Amino acid sequence: MFGPVLGMGGIIGPVLGGFLIEGDFFGLGWRSVFLVNLPIGLAALLVAAKSVPGRPGDRGVRVDTTGAALVAASCALLVLPLNQGQEDGWPLWTWLSMAAAATGFALFAAQQRRTAAAGREPLVTPGLLRKPAFTVGLGGIALFFCGLVGTQLVLTLYLQIGHHYTAGEAGLGNLPLAVGTAIGGAVSGAFLADRIGRRVLQIGPAVQLLGAGLLWYELDGLDAAPFSIVDVLPGVTIAGIGSGMVIAALFGFVLAAVDDQEIGSASGVLSAVQAVGGSIGVAVFGSVFFARAGTGDFSTGFQHALLVQACLLAAFFAITFLLPAAARPEEEQHGALPVSAGTQQPVTRP
Repeated sequence: MFGPVLGMGGIIGPVLGGFLIEGDFFGLGWRSVFLVNLPIGLAALLVAAKSVPGRPGDRGVRVDTTGAALVAASCALLVLPLNQGQEDGWPLWTWLSMAAAATGFALFAAQQRRTAAAGREPLVTPGLLRKPAFTVGLGGIALFFCGLVGTQLVLTLYLQIGHHYTAGEAGLGNLPLAVGTAIGGAVSGAFLADRIGRRVLQIGPAVQLLGAGLLWYELDGLDAAPFSIVDVLPGVTIAGIGSGMVIAALFGFVLAAVDDQEIGSASGVLSAVQAVGGSIGVAVFGSVFFARAGTGDFSTGFQHALLVQACLLAAFFAITFLLPAAARPEEEQHGALPVSAGTQQPVTRP
């Protein structure tokens, strides 16, 4: 179900964001898009309180606030210079900030080991990073979402800056990508992942590369010609189908590399790496696009971004061969094993 739902989010999000920007509610301009998180966050709290109850025997866990602060600060020190470096000409502070981020992540790893050794609950189970398949899976997630988020950003920039679409029109221009993602996710989740195993993670990027190649061809000469979203519709849709095939299956294969008691920590790490990878994608792909867009060559800027995505997809394709051959069963991906009839205790697997 994850792929189609993510595709629907991709459809609704840009359209709603464009509507909020054009509406300029309360004079907030583009800042009004962040108001979307308020009703969603409140609804999530209410649904969680009703649908995720505690069970007898559940133990309380104290959040590792020191670890959370360290990793949040390190992520900020990494993402900020990546986003501002191109615009500011990569001054000294950007390199110092990235060096500080590396130091912060090292301190975080050491702090997590000390926390676990003291018998307290670490933010990240230290043993996770000693599992080769999980570690390479994290790299795969970072590469994949870096390319996915980066190219979606460039598509939006291309429509707005290159062809003067409004924010609302650019949101509608993302519909082919979102619909393709929903289709690919549905096909992968319902049929392919269980039947062909991790090969779905190899077919997906191949389909994305096909879409990127077609999109490259479609972009030739579009700066000087009258433009319609139909001109890039086939390439964008095919690329979306390939990305949906990967999204629906990827987390399950990476989580198959960890033990049952590590699922909660592992899934949190995966989500965090996904977010950081997307942030890096915004920085890298934005820089690549604006390097040519500044001269008015918008289509070439987009094509250069597609080259970067092709390199990331090739690296991701290679990594998939190091992942487990089969995904973790769906019911085990959320940190809870099946419960036997008439008892509240989880049933351990052999």
